[in-house]
Amino acid sequence: MSAVKNIIGRPEIGKFWNAWDIQIFVLLSLSLQGFLVLSASYRKRATKKWVVTLISLAYFLAEWVTPYGLGLISNRQQITTATANLYALWAPFLLFHLSGPDNISSLSHRENEESTKQLVQLVSQFIAIFFILQRSFQSTDALIFLPAILVFYVGLLKNAERIGAQNFARQNKWKNSSVPTTQKMERNPGPDYEKLSGAHLAMREAHLPMEVRSFQMPPKKFKASSECDHHLPDEEEGDKSLLKFAHFFFKNFKGFMGGTSFSPEQRQFTRHFFLKRSVDDVFKIVEMELSIMHDALHTKAVAAQRKIGSIIRVSSASSILVASLLFFLHDKGRFLKIDVIITYVLIFGAIVLEILSLLMLRLSDWYLIAYKQYNWAKCIAAAIVNQRRWSESVSKFNIISYSLHKNPTVISKLPCAQPYMELLSAFRIIQTTTSDSTPKSVRYKIFKELKMKSEIAENIDTATKICSQRGDWALMQSSCYSQFKWSLGEIEYGKSLLLWHIATDLCFYRCRSSPEDFSEFCKTISDYMLYLLVKKPTMMVSVAGYWLQVFWDTSEEAKRLVHMRSIGDHSEACKAILSVDTEFEPAVLKGDASESVLFDACRLAKQLMEKKEPWKLMSKVWIELLGYAAVNCEANVHAQQLSQGGELLTFVWLMMNHLGLGMQFHDKPARTRYKVVVKK
Repeated sequence: MSAVKNIIGRPEIGKFWNAWDIQIFVLLSLSLQGFLVLSASYRKRATKKWVVTLISLAYFLAEWVTPYGLGLISNRQQITTATANLYALWAPFLLFHLSGPDNISSLSHRENEESTKQLVQLVSQFIAIFFILQRSFQSTDALIFLPAILVFYVGLLKNAERIGAQNFARQNKWKNSSVPTTQKMERNPGPDYEKLSGAHLAMREAHLPMEVRSFQMPPKKFKASSECDHHLPDEEEGDKSLLKFAHFFFKNFKGFMGGTSFSPEQRQFTRHFFLKRSVDDVFKIVEMELSIMHDALHTKAVAAQRKIGSIIRVSSASSILVASLLFFLHDKGRFLKIDVIITYVLIFGAIVLEILSLLMLRLSDWYLIAYKQYNWAKCIAAAIVNQRRWSESVSKFNIISYSLHKNPTVISKLPCAQPYMELLSAFRIIQTTTSDSTPKSVRYKIFKELKMKSEIAENIDTATKICSQRGDWALMQSSCYSQFKWSLGEIEYGKSLLLWHIATDLCFYRCRSSPEDFSEFCKTISDYMLYLLVKKPTMMVSVAGYWLQVFWDTSEEAKRLVHMRSIGDHSEACKAILSVDTEFEPAVLKGDASESVLFDACRLAKQLMEKKEPWKLMSKVWIELLGYAAVNCEANVHAQQLSQGGELLTFVWLMMNHLGLGMQFHDKPARTRYKVVVKK
């Protein structure tokens, strides 16, 4: 430690930092923008978590560099020198960098909700740069002021565009803009009471016989509007039409992401369309739609494809070119050569960033959608349409594999070892988490089961009942409800998931061969669902219940068993668990001393293996558990996954909604009217 202090405290390092701190910060700011413009688009298809972390780190660092760099420039301007005046030209470039590239305007949905905070930060930077430019104008080297003003103007335009993009992505905007005008709240005062009351009194004074009759008025039918015209794009060859369909459903049903309620007519429209498509087309359309959602939430795509976006780009590019010309014609003899080179690097970097942003826009779904044609470069357009838009992978976590890892004996015996043990537990969870590509067979089985349920759900009430099932409906269809209901509907979701996860693992060890690879499917979904429960509990919090104690108690009981028998292999661990006699229920022998479900799962596995086709039943149960978690997860939580590689659960959620199986469709009740009539 003393050696580090000696190195940091050396006067040479202090002199170097005082001489080059501003140059380091402006070049770092430019480098971060270059990194973001080239890598930010990988967030929605990154298979490695460290890639997302690295992009997030660069994003936050870029926002921190600007205010710190402006503070250094403001302090250095206290010394009136030619170099200090040149720094005034660098300050607007920091504001330009603060706007960020077109392919990343925010990292999370919460950041979009805080657009007011972004505006306050922008105003503070504006004030700081205003005073810096004022000092430059008052100096003898005021010609630097003109190119600085032009770059400052560009920075304001680009930051205003970013705030506009964040404002569009705010959740309440999605809620309001995606609801057709016929579905918005109507201000209806009802019949004219004064007129009706007068008519009633007149008939009573005339001694006419009267009676009040009630009748039901049918709910208003859904009418097409400009927001939801319900005219599908024309069918084209290949995947080109799929992109048009994806944009159509995003435009008309983006309210799914905002929690908007939709009418029965809208449900029938989207349901009928997706029931007619193949599984490959459905997944491709959903993938494209989620990608468009990501761009609308976290990029400037929506603002860029509007007329104002084109005006901003033309204006910013021309202003930077004029600023570069003015600086080129300026007398630079009094400036340090290295500072002149850095200025040219900043100008050239700004031009390159504008060109790259334009190319990124041209090579995106939004360009193809906006211009509605693909003839400008067919090979490039085909590459854009067929590009991968999410990670196409599912992460897995297995509780038995996790329990095979031993705690280091030395650390466990240390005093106050609990914090270290918790860190080790978290590390072991990461260590035992794996990630594999999603097999096409998994997509096929999920869509096949959901399609079958959608065909049954002709009305909203039936669809709601199907969505509320978490395994019970599958058991009822196979006449096994009375035997297995204790493991599903009678206990909390999280506990039920752990039970079936361990039972699936034990059955997979004993008899993994099954027709149509149902065993592989069940194993994949089982490990994936436990991964979500343990690693992404925010996606399961609405349904999981009190699961954490159950998880730790179960893992500790499994750990005790495998360590007592000195087992280090997963298959041997499954064999050891199945070898235990489970004739008596664990709750009868152990009471409520532990929440472990290890041997309850063992009993469940043995019961399942007695069935003729256990894997087919288990696959239906797992799809119900998957769908139940998907439709009950909040929409904003699904939105957060779009910039982290995507999740299969989010795909299932959007697919279920399009198949009419979501929780966002509601019937309008019939309205009651009363009429006073004269008896005949």
